[in-house]
Amino acid sequence: MNNGIENRHRAVLAFVGLMLVGLAVRWTAWVRAPDSAFLVDRGSDRWLVYDRPPSLQLYPLGTTAAFFRKRFLLDRRVSDWTLAVHAMRDFRAGVDGKELGRPSDGSGWKSGVLVAGAEPLPPGGHELVVIVSNRNGPPALMVRSLDLPVSAGQPWEASLDGRHWSPARPAGRVRWPEQVLAHPGTLWALARWWPWLLLAFACPLAFLSLGGRLDDQGVKRLILLGWAALGINNAWKLPVSTGFDSDLHISYMRHLLEHGSLPVAGGVTQFFQPPLYYLVSLPIYAALHDAVSLHGLVAALRCVPLLCGLGLIEVTHRMARRVFPDRPGLRSASVAVAGLCPMNIYMAQAPGNEPLAAFLTGLTLSLLLGFVLEPAGRRPVRDFAVLGAALGAAMLSKVTPFLLLPVIAAVLARHFVLTNLDWKAASARAGAFLGTALAVCGWFYARSYALFGRPFVGGWDVVGPTGWWQDPGYRVWGHFLSFGRSLTRPIFSGLAGAWDTLHSTLWLDGLLGGNALHPPPWNMAPMLLGSLLGLVPAALVLVSSRTLVGQGGPDRRPALILCWGCLAVYLAAFLDLQLRVPIFSVGKASYLLGLVPCIGILAAAGAEAFLPAPGVNGAGVPLQSQWEGGLQRAWPARVLAAALACWGLVSFCAFFVL
Repeated sequence: MNNGIENRHRAVLAFVGLMLVGLAVRWTAWVRAPDSAFLVDRGSDRWLVYDRPPSLQLYPLGTTAAFFRKRFLLDRRVSDWTLAVHAMRDFRAGVDGKELGRPSDGSGWKSGVLVAGAEPLPPGGHELVVIVSNRNGPPALMVRSLDLPVSAGQPWEASLDGRHWSPARPAGRVRWPEQVLAHPGTLWALARWWPWLLLAFACPLAFLSLGGRLDDQGVKRLILLGWAALGINNAWKLPVSTGFDSDLHISYMRHLLEHGSLPVAGGVTQFFQPPLYYLVSLPIYAALHDAVSLHGLVAALRCVPLLCGLGLIEVTHRMARRVFPDRPGLRSASVAVAGLCPMNIYMAQAPGNEPLAAFLTGLTLSLLLGFVLEPAGRRPVRDFAVLGAALGAAMLSKVTPFLLLPVIAAVLARHFVLTNLDWKAASARAGAFLGTALAVCGWFYARSYALFGRPFVGGWDVVGPTGWWQDPGYRVWGHFLSFGRSLTRPIFSGLAGAWDTLHSTLWLDGLLGGNALHPPPWNMAPMLLGSLLGLVPAALVLVSSRTLVGQGGPDRRPALILCWGCLAVYLAAFLDLQLRVPIFSVGKASYLLGLVPCIGILAAAGAEAFLPAPGVNGAGVPLQSQWEGGLQRAWPARVLAAALACWGLVSFCAFFVL
């Protein structure tokens, strides 16, 4: 029996592994595709760009040109010479003022265009100039040659007008804008807040050392009460500009009220979004838009995302009760990580569809968990229809929950095998799931397909008469292989790489609500400390991966595999988006907001690894839980719990506007 269960777990892991391999193959193909702005250096030959600090603003689509110049010396006559020009995207090249060949049309820019010299080059100094133009990104250039010294000697120079020259910058080196460098770092935060940090750690540690105890219900009530206080306090203190594209989300509601129909995607808007959030918020907007000030209207609209954030905490608690039925301490850890996760807190403070999509995603995961933990019971068709309705509602809020489909397919396939359903019964249940999901959200994606020829449309897609791009406009390997900037200078550290993007927007508001000019009035010192303290729950999540290799409790291993499967799929999609859309604004961990329950449960599972086995107290009475046993028998467990409490307190203080 145990071997059979283990084989099924391995089958699930194999399915997830195959899916990730498929995504990796797709990723590799995209790196090589001419449509992707992925720049790969070749040995000492590097991609170059004009050295200007990146802007956090948007650029309209239009041709941007840059001049690149290389001066070199020849000590002998070179009769036959060839250049391999890699230019993103079009180029014209010339040597010593004489144009080489015909201008490039942008085809073959990754493999390089061979340009042969028409005349021999005599000994002495020469000048190679390449003019590169790009319509939806910065011009970039790499030139290779076995005949001419274009890689050695004096560095390349670049210019925007062909008259004023400065050294060109390697595309893989980040140039930090002054407005980013003006923000303080974590050392500044430690210097200002270290006494409070020690207090936030010492108080929970003393509470636990003196035998204090707070069960999961108490932790949940305390966090919900804190959220209510934070929402009331911040309602009138936050400016109306707080949040990612909050004004554009309100414009969506205005369009619904004025036109009585869904808007059409195009330009710099949120009109491409599915409509459920805007329909839910529309009664508030309709009742108040003419009756109160804009500040009052936005304060009222914040109620919907705030309630969704509270709902996500409740979903986490319900899931944790099923995963850790006899371990209240681990349930408390799950609720604390989910409820005090900075991403969950700051996303709930502004109008937007992400919190509603996250709540419905969490609800879908909660329903799916029942299929995982109770696989042997044959479920009625109604359960599959409810699961489909939940997923459909999530997808009618945002397209991101579409990523759950492969995970749901794996879970349902496992369920059908374990319950020995015949093909008719399995088809009926699968049909109920898919039919209900399509009935709820299919019409919207069918509309998008009819309008644009594709069901999924993003804000970066050019589907109207206007479009835009944003820095950096390209990707390099260093963007995916580096990490560390977010630990020292986390604000806008996403310019350094994908993992810094993820860390700085999960454990703090590293993008300042998408508003660099008028950032939210968060308490900067404790918020920056979230970058360092967030390593505690992040490390616990990583430790929980031991369950994938057979360690940990077998009774909840399927649930943890489910959580890890969802996290793996979302992370793969996040990296895929980073690759395909090389702009700064797609770098947000908020795409993973719906997985906050998974993050909380995995963090609690990781914490269990540091606890001793349950024992008995001095009277010989068995302790109620492994967590409780750990707290009463081992200092490491107390320190870990105090560290989590310290992280949670500092996270809450960061977003309670004073």
